[in-house]
Amino acid sequence: MTLPPDSSAPRRRLLFVDDEPNVLDGLTKSLRTYRKQWDVVTAASGAAALELLSHGTFDALVTDARMPMMDGAQLLRVARERWPEMMRVVLSGETAKGGLADLTELAHHFIPKPVTMPVLHARLEEALAARHLLGSKTLKALVCRLGTLPSLPGTFAEVNSLLGQPKSTLEQFVRAIERDPSVCANVLRVVNSAWFGLRTRVASVREAVRLVGFAPLRDMVLAAEVFSGARPEVERLRHEALERLAAWPKLINTLKATEWKESAATAVILADVGQLLLLLRSTPEAEAVDARVFAGHERVEAERRLLGADHAHLGAVLLSMWSLPAELSEAVALHHEVRSAEPVRSLSTLLALICAVQDLNTARDHRKEALAARTLQLAAPFGVTELRPLLDTFTATQEAA
Repeated sequence: MTLPPDSSAPRRRLLFVDDEPNVLDGLTKSLRTYRKQWDVVTAASGAAALELLSHGTFDALVTDARMPMMDGAQLLRVARERWPEMMRVVLSGETAKGGLADLTELAHHFIPKPVTMPVLHARLEEALAARHLLGSKTLKALVCRLGTLPSLPGTFAEVNSLLGQPKSTLEQFVRAIERDPSVCANVLRVVNSAWFGLRTRVASVREAVRLVGFAPLRDMVLAAEVFSGARPEVERLRHEALERLAAWPKLINTLKATEWKESAATAVILADVGQLLLLLRSTPEAEAVDARVFAGHERVEAERRLLGADHAHLGAVLLSMWSLPAELSEAVALHHEVRSAEPVRSLSTLLALICAVQDLNTARDHRKEALAARTLQLAAPFGVTELRPLLDTFTATQEAA
C-alpha cells in the first residue's frame, strides 16, 4: 500500500520519552523541521509520560528502552492497556536479544540509535499514515492493540537478513531457527508434511535447510511464526497459507511470473494476516462477523458492514506499520478486489489471482460462476485464458495434503 504524505491528515501528536535531557533537547531541536506535521512533546521518565498521556491524546509514543524506575517495556505495557489505539515505538541503542524480548511483544516498531532525523521522520510518518487510514478509533485500537502480533516475527527477520548476506553459512541458518524451539518444531512439521513432497523424513533443521533451500525455508519460518497457536481457526489460516505456498512454485511457471518469485512467496503467506488479527483480538464486532459468516454470508462483505473495513485492508495496514515494502502491503490490501475493469500485470493482481483460484476450488455452487469470471479477469494479464491448469495445481496440492 503506497502511502504518500497525506495533506488531509491532521497534525500528529507524538510523545518522546528518554531519561537523558540532552537526547530530548536534541530531538526537540532537530524535529522542528517537521513542526507543520508533528506536535512533539517530551517526557524525561515513564511516570512523566503516563501523566501526559492521561491528560492528552497522542498518535504515537516513542520511548527509550533503558530508563530508571520505569523502563521502556513497563511503560509500553501500560500504554498498550490504557491507550491501545496509540502507536508504540522503541527508539533505543539497546540491541542485545535478551533486552529486546519484552519490547518486541509490546512495540510496533524498533528504531535503533543512532538514527538521522530524516530517517526517523520517514519511518514514523509511514507507520502513522498507515494508522490514519483506519479512520475510526475502534479500528485503530483493533490494529494497534496487537499483543500477539507485535512486530515482524524475530526468527523470520533474522533468516531474511541472512538471505541478504552473500557469505551467510548453513550453520548460521540452523542456529537462527534452532534458537526458538516452537519455530523449530513447526518448521520440521511443515517440511515433513505432504505439502512439499519430500521423499525422506527430515529429522533435523540442518537436513531441512539442505533439502529445501534457504529461501523456501525462510517462507516456512514466516508461516510458522505468524500462524502459531492451537486454535482451530488459526490452524485453518495456517493450512490455507501453506496450501498457497506449496502451489506457488508451479503457479509461477504456469503464469510466467518469475519476476515475483521472492516477494509473492511472502505475499501468499501474509494474505490473510488481517483475519488472524481479528481472531486474536476477539471483540463483539469480530464475533458478529463470525456469526454472519456461519449464517452463510460472505466474510469480506460481513467485515465491511460491521467493522468498516475488511481483513485485507486491516492486514495491509498492519504490514505498513511493520515497515514491509509498499508493494507487498498493496497486494494484501487488494487481494479480494479488482481495482479496474482491466487488471494490469502486478504483484497485487498476481496475489488476487492466487487467492481467487484457491477460493474457487472450495466455493459453494452459487458463488462459482461469478468467482470464475473474476478469476479469468485476473488471469488475463498473465496470458492465461483457461482456468483448468490453475485449478489443477491447487487440486494436486490439496490431494497431497
